[in-house]
Amino acid sequence: MIKFDFDKAISKWSPVIENTVYKHKYTYCRDLIEAISIFCEWFSRNEDQKINQYANTGATSLGITPGGDYENPLPGKIKEIYEKLKSIDFRVEIVGEYLNMATGQFEYKLADGRYIPKDFKNFKPSDDIYLQIFDNDFITFWKPDLIRDCKLDKILNNGRDNRCR
Repeated sequence: MIKFDFDKAISKWSPVIENTVYKHKYTYCRDLIEAISIFCEWFSRNEDQKINQYANTGATSLGITPGGDYENPLPGKIKEIYEKLKSIDFRVEIVGEYLNMATGQFEYKLADGRYIPKDFKNFKPSDDIYLQIFDNDFITFWKPDLIRDCKLDKILNNGRDNRCR
């Protein structure tokens, strides 16, 4: 098995993601662009494995028609992610602006009680956002502790936790 190099995946895919994001006049934080980049590399590798398996076995159950053209599903998956980001309301009200005396930085206080830097440097999306935009298979690969915790929460809450599908 080939080791997955997260840094290489980010350097390979982030220019593509950034170009697409800017072309559509969106702005995403660095962490989200990196997560989408890792997803693209992970998904591409899985598709390559399917194609190689098809070449070795000739199995049509992989969604590849013998003698037919192979259409890469990655662009559709990326579009799904962008559509989820556009359609799900991730907004949180800013209730105040504060000076953090320990760091000397201005911060926003959010309605949910969190503080984020005013310049959004080092801002990271919440885990709930990742759970809503990515498939469980990818999250299991990328952040197995996140999907594990989500499933445990679902069990402990008698199935009322809808974060993990």
